[in-house]
Amino acid sequence: MLSATLLDAFPIQVRRLSATLLQHGVITMTEKTKVVVKRDAKGYWQPGQSGNPNGRPPGTHPVTQLRNMISVHIPEIVDAMVKAAKEGDAQAAKLLLERVVPTLKPVSEPIFIPELKNKSLEDQGEVIVQAVASGKLTPSQGNQLLMSISSMMTVKEGYESSNHTRQRMKDLDLF
Repeated sequence: MLSATLLDAFPIQVRRLSATLLQHGVITMTEKTKVVVKRDAKGYWQPGQSGNPNGRPPGTHPVTQLRNMISVHIPEIVDAMVKAAKEGDAQAAKLLLERVVPTLKPVSEPIFIPELKNKSLEDQGEVIVQAVASGKLTPSQGNQLLMSISSMMTVKEGYESSNHTRQRMKDLDLF
């Protein structure tokens, strides 16, 4: 709501702003000096309200129009691609296979390494390196495990640093 003092201090600017906001549907006029904004306390639009009521109508964006024009011809396009692939067009075959049969990603089996149990993070790292060297683990599996250990070390260091800072603050009677 606009106060009377604001309206008295800047009458022309307030009226112009009000007219613009009214024109775009941002506000509604309930009285001469009261303006109601169609947004909630956080600034979000109320359900059913639009910030741009006269915006682009659905389905008129150029990309949407292009997709609609192409979608009618999809069966013929696919048939032509299959025919070209059968006739030896490597790019057509590659495109069809990439879209229909996705590339397989490597999957590793769960691994249990009993030597890791009850060891420090540094010792676990050494065990993993030895397992990669002996062939028990693939290099990528070893890398993933070492990255996990590195993350755990970072968390542990942060926790220890926080505890150390807290203890120092207690010792200095700052806490």
